[in-house]
Amino acid sequence: MFTRRLFVDAGVDIAPPLPDVDTDLWSTTKADESGFYGTFDVVIPAGVNVVYVGGGINGSIVGEPCYCSMYSNFSGKTWFSASGEDSAGATNYIGVTPLKTYRITVDYGSEIDGTGGRAFIRYSQRINAVKPNLTDY
Repeated sequence: MFTRRLFVDAGVDIAPPLPDVDTDLWSTTKADESGFYGTFDVVIPAGVNVVYVGGGINGSIVGEPCYCSMYSNFSGKTWFSASGEDSAGATNYIGVTPLKTYRITVDYGSEIDGTGGRAFIRYSQRINAVKPNLTDY
């Protein structure tokens, strides 16, 4: 006797599990004496609904003005922005659309000679469970 089995494709893509630890989707520590400015595309992985973004820079002299920002070019939304004397830094949780491509601009620097500049976009199971401060769907 034959046993017949029917396999049905439900048309649902199962996203791979998200990492247990915060993982860089994009990051840089590039900085020259005037900082960093760059625009790039990033594709949000399947299953990711929230990303954690941040950046900052330190001034090399007391009272030096510093700034940092990250924004989405397609939506025009600012993902974070900060300025201050001696240093500037900010973080934010952003609601995003899985598998969507975002064009991001990062800009950080100081007036005279910045040090320790960095920026990042991260994702993980933990981040995905956080209620976003800003949505950019």
